[in-house]
Amino acid sequence: MKIRKDFVSNSYSSSFVILLDDITGSQLTTLLDSEKNLNTGWKIQIVNEQRLEGFSAENNFDMQLYMKSIGVDITKVSFYS
Repeated sequence: MKIRKDFVSNSYSSSFVILLDDITGSQLTTLLDSEKNLNTGWKIQIVNEQRLEGFSAENNFDMQLYMKSIGVDITKVSFYS
């Protein structure tokens, strides 16, 4: 018999990185406000003067679709799972 001793999770995590030069000021504000206004489950922050990063432990909000809806060029975004 095998016994699992570590933590098992069915949750799915995801993250993204985008350069600030690749989005408009309005898009930046919308993305930063999305956590508060939409309850997306994503933590989004400006990491340094060059990039914006986001992370979600449970991917129940389609951030890629949301970015498209606000006009972000998805080819400029690096998504990781």
